Amino acid sequence: LRLFLWRTYDKVVMRFLQHTTEAHEISEEAFFQSRRSGGTCISTAYELMTNIVAKEYPLSEWNIYGAQCTDGENSLDDMERAVNLLAENVLPVVQYFAYAEITTRPDSTPSTLWQLFAEVARSHHELAMRKIAEKSDIYPIFRSFFEQKEPRT
Repeated sequence: LRLFLWRTYDKVVMRFLQHTTEAHEISEEAFFQSRRSGGTCISTAYELMTNIVAKEYPLSEWNIYGAQCTDGENSLDDMERAVNLLAENVLPVVQYFAYAEITTRPDSTPSTLWQLFAEVARSHHELAMRKIAEKSDIYPIFRSFFEQKEPRT
């Protein structure tokens, strides 16, 4: 994803958000090296993202893209809030949002989060979803997120 963005655009700013029950902005280095565990409330990351965009990136001047990689786990108490924030706050401000879910097998039963997001994707063309089952899937899947596609009609 990072390589694609740097090769495609002249001006790129990347922000890295990490969350368990709370979301925090962290450095790129910390993002790729840290291994946090604990409860998961995805809504906190969506709240933080929309706050950052609203404060620092006027939509008239920036094209906003989002990407999320997850194991698909989220607190049951947070599901409705996360889905609503994605649909009502995140997707309206992004050009595109790539959601990658790491699974044990490509044919595994979809997570509850996947199923709920798939419903959102039906009416929001900005949301693209893929499953990652093997390390070897990572590059082709991220490449597929950004390949040229025919416009929807």
